[in-house]
Amino acid sequence: HGYLKAFWPASDFSILAGQTWDVISSQIPFTDDPAIMWAAGNIGSRHPQLRLTKGFSVGEKGRIELVAAASRTIGESNTLAETWNTDPGKDADMPAIQGRIAFSAPLLVDTQPATIALSGHYGQEEWDSDKTGNHATLDSWSCNVEIAMPLSEKITLGGEYFTGSNLDDYWGGIGQGVNKALSGDLKEIRSQGGWAALRYTMNPSTSFSLGAGIDDPNDNDLASGGRSLNQSVFANVINRITPNFILGVQLSQWRTDYRNAPDSDAFRAQSSMTYKF
Repeated sequence: HGYLKAFWPASDFSILAGQTWDVISSQIPFTDDPAIMWAAGNIGSRHPQLRLTKGFSVGEKGRIELVAAASRTIGESNTLAETWNTDPGKDADMPAIQGRIAFSAPLLVDTQPATIALSGHYGQEEWDSDKTGNHATLDSWSCNVEIAMPLSEKITLGGEYFTGSNLDDYWGGIGQGVNKALSGDLKEIRSQGGWAALRYTMNPSTSFSLGAGIDDPNDNDLASGGRSLNQSVFANVINRITPNFILGVQLSQWRTDYRNAPDSDAFRAQSSMTYKF
């Protein structure tokens, strides 16, 4: 992350310029994994952007937040024959446009606000087919729903759902954005998926989480051997030894399917040690 932010508290308005998290699908899954379920149900990355945020009070404890951003599209390398191996996102005529509307207010627990949000983005990529300027313009878009719902003082439900196309720049489509294997043609890869998890906060220092995620590209858009499904189930415990020193342990089961190829399974046991400063 590296950005500048100006905030006017009286107006509940801010301007941000620099690189940070995307506006879309802004939740972080309750996972103890540095990949935060990317390519397994969680989309949204970090991009250079110009962002505007405006908040509105609703009732005594409610708030609506509107966010809009123009961000840089970072496309996969264009390795088509007779090209300069350019970045299709950099070559596009427009930035990606991201937007989000969120409502937050205490619903089931008076002391903890719940959040329900809708978000989406639209961008383009310019894929050069030769060195003379001939190209194809491909779309990238998403529509997303997210929820963070305290069910009790100690239990929180979180989750997101996404659908869209050409999402590799946002860690969707299991890292697949464009099918380049079609003869004389390029095709955006559609995908949908999401994640859901429960977190139990035993005390201020210790929490337990259980969840699952799935990323399901459209098989008709994939080349033979392409990844057609990625899903994960996980459980973890995270303990704050001090406010800055955190330990975690996670177990997870993974399955990845391929088009016209055998699927694969993996069981992971991992630990983490984090020091915040």
